[in-house]
Amino acid sequence: MRRLASLSAVIVAVVGLMLVAAAAATAFAAPDITKPTTIHLTEKERQVGFLDLGAKGFSLGDRQTISSDLFNLHGTKVGRADDDCAITATGKRAGGVCGFVISLPAGQITGQFFFSLGGGGSNLQAINGGTGLYRNARGQLRVLSEHANTADFVIELIP
Repeated sequence: MRRLASLSAVIVAVVGLMLVAAAAATAFAAPDITKPTTIHLTEKERQVGFLDLGAKGFSLGDRQTISSDLFNLHGTKVGRADDDCAITATGKRAGGVCGFVISLPAGQITGQFFFSLGGGGSNLQAINGGTGLYRNARGQLRVLSEHANTADFVIELIP
């Protein structure tokens, strides 16, 4: 009889642990985004660097890096953005390819875009991944306005 009681206690304990483990796994899993999500942010550049790697002056292979603080609509600092751009063309086609990471409290959002010194090309930027809450992030970053060292933009994530 004692063996049956002990066996029952062990079974109850194992089932209990399995339920707790399942609940914990669900709590830490990335949410299933079933509707579009929009995040409005303002970027303020803090550091800008330019690495002149090719011929003197603006040339193929040169790099530009930017580190910025990010603020929500209420003006509260909520994260940072880091960009790294490589110059891929000069002259009339001057521009390059950039990768970025947006770091927010719930995780990071990664993306890429092309910038053109002739205008256009970077108002829509691809979101291609992330970490934490944004680990399956897909969508676009849409630049709303740009001023000296600041930009207002919207991140549009899709399910």
